[in-house]
Amino acid sequence: AALDKGDFDSDYDFGDVEAAAKRADRLIEAVYQVPHLAHATMEPMNCTAHFSDGRLQIWGGFQDPLAARALAAKVAGLSMEHVTLNNTAMGG
Repeated sequence: AALDKGDFDSDYDFGDVEAAAKRADRLIEAVYQVPHLAHATMEPMNCTAHFSDGRLQIWGGFQDPLAARALAAKVAGLSMEHVTLNNTAMGG
């Protein structure tokens, strides 16, 4: 529904999808559905961060990984290219 409103802002943009689709020998489309899952976590919410050689790596479960990456870069005083965010699918 949110995408039906037209253009939207993104802090990550890479490549030319339309040009790649025109060059492709074959296009494959798929629809994936999953049942509703309650997002009441069973594990304590946390993340792990490692800073080395001017780069920051973070592991954790994030509802909005791109926003989390942008905020981490801002707080650490780094460009987003120097921040890697590894979004874990679940805790445990």
